[in-house]
Amino acid sequence: MDAPLRHLFVDAAATQGDKPAIVGAGRTLSFRGLADAAEDEASRWAERRGPARPPCDDKVTFLIGFFAALISGRPAFVAPAHETLPPHAAEPGEFYWGVTSGSTGEPKVFARTQRSWVESFAACEAVFPFRGDDVIGLPGALTHSLFLYGAVHALARGLTVLAPNGYAPRAFARTMRDHRTTVLYAAPAMLADFAAAGAAPLLRLIFCGGASLDDATRTAAERAFPGADVISFYGASELSFVSYAATSAPAPKGSAGRLFPGVEAEARGGDGAALPSGRTGVIHVRSPMLFSRYLGEPPVGDGAFVTAGDTGFFDAAGFLHLTGRADRELNLAGVKVAPERVEAALLAHPMVTRAAAVGVAQRARGALLTAVVEAEPGLTAADLRAHCRDRLPPTWRPRHYYRAARLPLTHSGKIAFDAVGRDLAAGVYEPLP
Repeated sequence: MDAPLRHLFVDAAATQGDKPAIVGAGRTLSFRGLADAAEDEASRWAERRGPARPPCDDKVTFLIGFFAALISGRPAFVAPAHETLPPHAAEPGEFYWGVTSGSTGEPKVFARTQRSWVESFAACEAVFPFRGDDVIGLPGALTHSLFLYGAVHALARGLTVLAPNGYAPRAFARTMRDHRTTVLYAAPAMLADFAAAGAAPLLRLIFCGGASLDDATRTAAERAFPGADVISFYGASELSFVSYAATSAPAPKGSAGRLFPGVEAEARGGDGAALPSGRTGVIHVRSPMLFSRYLGEPPVGDGAFVTAGDTGFFDAAGFLHLTGRADRELNLAGVKVAPERVEAALLAHPMVTRAAAVGVAQRARGALLTAVVEAEPGLTAADLRAHCRDRLPPTWRPRHYYRAARLPLTHSGKIAFDAVGRDLAAGVYEPLP
């Protein structure tokens, strides 16, 4: 069986020996210790069949279980505790089953092969080289693919990962300094926290994913960590790396950057045909890094183009610009509205911390654009109307504004827009005065 990732891990364990592999909360495990613990765990699973679910007691235990599944040739099912283990059989080469974010509907379980992640390692390293003495900071949960990828890549390459339990930004910033951390993976909100905390002078690569990186957070991070290359990338659970923008490789304002090596992508219209530059369509991607299938659906197939449902266009220089998601586009009285643009305008208000724009069906008047925000006390609907008047065309301005104590989130920390719509219908939110 083709098992390139397993071979990389076994080789790293053999060559790195007593070098620290994982530094957790009060616990350090060497590469030899990690390999031995994973082998022991795999032997206890010898009589079982089907996927394995790594225990989530702590990050060290989780990674032992993850590599035990890899060694035993079974896919690791990585998901929050409330997700049920699927009753499907694994296909050859599959090592990882994950769950999509489910921000606009029911989550799906996707499968990845070892080969797809090894290809992802190569694509990333071709643009952003790693060093043998790098220490990788992983502040987020390993059930999130951004941090799981960072851990598996590092350990397969013989690099030390810093992965304490919980999330305490200032404590983690001190830990990064104490352990001479050089590479950090972070979601945009985390990166803003670390920029405020400072104290990581050796950082040289910062990978930011999971959501778009806003200009203010990028600027703050580049000021706080002047020796670091701040890298934002567009990708998805199904696609892996697609495009990137970095301090060392800047992109036009609002762009998701240039394509990674080995990636082909195009915007397609409703008829499935590729569109010329400047025309918005659904982004389709082809690369050796793609996932293999959704469980219960046919395999993707070699050489196929795949979409994660994002819309956008390519400019004349080949930079990718994302405009939203096809399954979120709203048709309001014949006008197509990208709610992401509305949310970006709302988030530009200094008192708004989170925002969701949804269409609410009205029996007599059709759907109305409605905004729900998490905001500081004192914000009024009149404030937001005046704010949006300067930033959005009339047909794109919300008709109603509501306040949420906390917007519902998916397991990966994204806003669950379907749940927002249901909560609005149930009267959960209060109208802004």
